[in-house]
Amino acid sequence: MTAENLAYVIYTSGSTGQPKGVMISHRSMVNHSMAICKIFELNRQDRVLHFSNISFDAAVEEIFPTWLSGGTLVLPTKKLYTSITYFLEEISQQAVTVINLPTAFWHEMVHAISILSKPLPSELRLVIVGGEKVSKSTYQKWRSLVGDFPRWLNTYGPTETTVSATVYEPSESLHPDAEVPIGHAIANLQTYILDRNLQPSPIGIAGELYIGGVGLSRGYLNRPDITAKRFIPNPFSTKSKDRLYKTGDVARYLPDGNIEFIGRSDFQIKIRGFRVEPIEIESRLEQYPAVKQAIVLCHEAPNGEKFLVAYLSAEQEQTLDIEALREFLRQKLPAYMLPSSFIVLDVLPLTPNGKVDRRALTELDAAKQQAEEVIAPRDELEQQLAVTWQKLLGIQDVSIHANFFELGGNSLLSVRLVAEIEKIFNYHFPLSSFFQMGTIAEIAKWMREKPSETISLDEIPTGLDLEDYRAFLSLCAGRIGKHIGKRGLIVEVPPTEMKSSKPFIWIGYTDFSENLGLHQPVYTIPGGSWTPLHSTENYIEAIASVIVDELLSVPQDEPYLIGGNCYEGIVAMEVTHQLQQKGKKVALLAIVDKSGPSKIYHQLLHLDLKICILKFHLMQFLPLSLTAKWKYISERLFLFNKNKKLNKLDNEQELNQLLSEQSLPKAKRALNEYDRILPKAWDSIDIILRNHISKGYSGTIVLTVPTKSGLKSGTKDVFLTDLLWLFPYNGWEKLLTGNVALHKLDCAHTDVGMKQNAEQIGQIIWKASEEFHC
Repeated sequence: MTAENLAYVIYTSGSTGQPKGVMISHRSMVNHSMAICKIFELNRQDRVLHFSNISFDAAVEEIFPTWLSGGTLVLPTKKLYTSITYFLEEISQQAVTVINLPTAFWHEMVHAISILSKPLPSELRLVIVGGEKVSKSTYQKWRSLVGDFPRWLNTYGPTETTVSATVYEPSESLHPDAEVPIGHAIANLQTYILDRNLQPSPIGIAGELYIGGVGLSRGYLNRPDITAKRFIPNPFSTKSKDRLYKTGDVARYLPDGNIEFIGRSDFQIKIRGFRVEPIEIESRLEQYPAVKQAIVLCHEAPNGEKFLVAYLSAEQEQTLDIEALREFLRQKLPAYMLPSSFIVLDVLPLTPNGKVDRRALTELDAAKQQAEEVIAPRDELEQQLAVTWQKLLGIQDVSIHANFFELGGNSLLSVRLVAEIEKIFNYHFPLSSFFQMGTIAEIAKWMREKPSETISLDEIPTGLDLEDYRAFLSLCAGRIGKHIGKRGLIVEVPPTEMKSSKPFIWIGYTDFSENLGLHQPVYTIPGGSWTPLHSTENYIEAIASVIVDELLSVPQDEPYLIGGNCYEGIVAMEVTHQLQQKGKKVALLAIVDKSGPSKIYHQLLHLDLKICILKFHLMQFLPLSLTAKWKYISERLFLFNKNKKLNKLDNEQELNQLLSEQSLPKAKRALNEYDRILPKAWDSIDIILRNHISKGYSGTIVLTVPTKSGLKSGTKDVFLTDLLWLFPYNGWEKLLTGNVALHKLDCAHTDVGMKQNAEQIGQIIWKASEEFHC
């Protein structure tokens, strides 16, 4: 094996309609990796993000120099690519020190951090960009946002010269109005800017960029014809085997020796950092049965963004289904090569010599856009969206039915648009849905009809430890509610009648908080109701810490009024404790239908549950005939033995089973916590509650206790035994001090959240807050 052996083959878009395989030798790859290690100053403490797809040659620059320097390669998750917010959160969580980004993505990141005021992670020390010309205005904005740290490099290099051929590190001498150069050649590579006669262009005069040296590939796999055209003998070398690669890029030398990139010299174009040859797209289009001829042109939107337009003529007596054609192309081409729009013509215009008249097609497209009717926004929501589109796309007027991508938008601009929607409307819009719509009218309709993007319980992962759970809750919180607070975890429930401006914080479900009927703003935090699928230690503390973080992000001078039902009541108590530790005042705590930690009281409740079940059976059994009594006993013995064998029989489960046998109407069971919580999670909650140590609270406290078991025999309820004469604080005797008010509810635990019962609880809370001036 020698240094000239093949290391890898990577494909680029081909001028003949077929991709070209670029052959890179071990010599070229090792030279590039060693040079990059030195330029990037990589070391074993570095954590480099593996951002690029493995089929893109930038991945070579991320992987091998990192390994050679002893650093860590950090693999991305799918969520990293969904938004700049998630991207910044992930590189922060992973303590990434080096990121190597496509220029277009970096442009969007700069715009996003300026819009959302998102700081860069402190661990990040180096940002590399490459693949496309850097916008000088974006670079100046970057400097104003971050200053001189982290270090920033601009790289350039065709695949044929092994990833990066030149690197530029800005200096103080770069004028604010100057274009950002692509720098000097890396070690063992040479750059030449030549005219048509292969003579060097003077400094400042544009010419075609050629590259020579160790980094050159061996050529194109099985394509000696194209290899001979693009890899030419080096006229400046005495060695016969030395070659130069003809890049097709126009550039010029600056007085300081840096190279300034100007643009492409042929039909090959770059869109968002990817090289695209339109003929390849045309070839794929003409493979579609109904397409007779296809031409693909690159257009530039008013905002400077490039997009592709396909002009098509159909086969005789054939009708083109554009949606079917789009789906066909998705199976054949990557997303960046898909045209933004399709224009179907009877015939394509020709020049006098019989070639397709591309200029006429461009003029035709401009005329089509002018002829389209502009439908103005119909309400304030559409008006705000239209203003956002105008700013992002750089256009004056926009129709509510115009497609974002046809106006010059692209996938990266759509990320910025979603960030703008988040900032302006406090609304999380799912990016995946945006690609399916793309017009102002459709987006506005979605936002009117649907709440912010939500997360289902099925998406909660299993087996996470405390810190992972906390990170998961923090990450997913923004996908819930109406976006009040830092991550949008708070859902505002506006009152029907406002008597107080002091907000009440409800830890639990929005349906319960809506039924409370309080005459003040109610801020509901559903995060308290999320449950683990195993018994995580300190889970309640973790849940509460996320909620406290969210509450503190919303300015509030008034003392907090907080409450929760059952399990969420315990979370509410922990929230009050953490708020008080941070110097915040809590004026009222409401614990709805949750007994305290007294062991004796719990044993008595356990015994009372058995008594209630026995009462129920007696009430069912006594009125029966002798035959029916025998049948009743037989059925109960069978179920008892079955459950005993399965080791599943306990009081709560038997009560649950009896409740379900009574076939309660769905409307009545809508707020039954056994229906709302994942079955596998309940055992874990029970363990968590037993292991959790409540810290106590002193102040105004509202306690409620149900009086019914939930079981009925005919029209008669089975009542719980009143133990409050022994335990006046519902088992909280040692932990609650101050103005403690306990109220009995004429309902069962499973019915507490029903409207009439929740309203009663709301009245109790309101009365207590008024009585004690909370």
